[in-house]
Amino acid sequence: MASMSDQVIGGWTTHSGGRPASPKPLGRGPQAGYENPRFPTIGPKDIKAPPGGYQSIIDTSAPLDMAQLKRISEVKRPVPKFRGFKGAGGMSREAFADAVADTSEQTVKMAADKYGTDYQKQAEKSRAEDLRQQKGNNMDRYNMDVFKAIFDEDTRTRMSEGVKDMFQSFETVKKDEQAKRTAMILSFLGSMI
Repeated sequence: MASMSDQVIGGWTTHSGGRPASPKPLGRGPQAGYENPRFPTIGPKDIKAPPGGYQSIIDTSAPLDMAQLKRISEVKRPVPKFRGFKGAGGMSREAFADAVADTSEQTVKMAADKYGTDYQKQAEKSRAEDLRQQKGNNMDRYNMDVFKAIFDEDTRTRMSEGVKDMFQSFETVKKDEQAKRTAMILSFLGSMI
């Protein structure tokens, strides 16, 4: 409540000394994501995802299916299976050929498995980077829109305040000139008396 010696000028209450009263503090800033009437939100309020969401065409499925793996891992035996009486030497050669074929088959399967795992890991990484980049583009666009809205509001405010300051300066100069003229006229009239 303003006292008798206080005046209201331009929306500010001045004390008897002529200085305006300090404005009330704004308090804590708004919590992110919530509306606050004391801190109006300027610009867009959220990031707009493209219609249908973020999508990547990078395929993360296994590069080799079971049929391909079976076809790749089939190893031709160096010694064909002999039907009939083999003897000790034939059985040894056949057992050695089976061992070599099994080892080769396992090595090929392990290599194919490692290839498939590495391929899928790289595909998942590439897909994640692709989606992150898409989101990053939208985040950059959102930031540009917010900063443009803030810049536009700041420019509008500075322009309107500048116009008010120019009118105030004009009124002050005009009143000063009127006061000088009045003082000159009074001085002139005073010198005639």
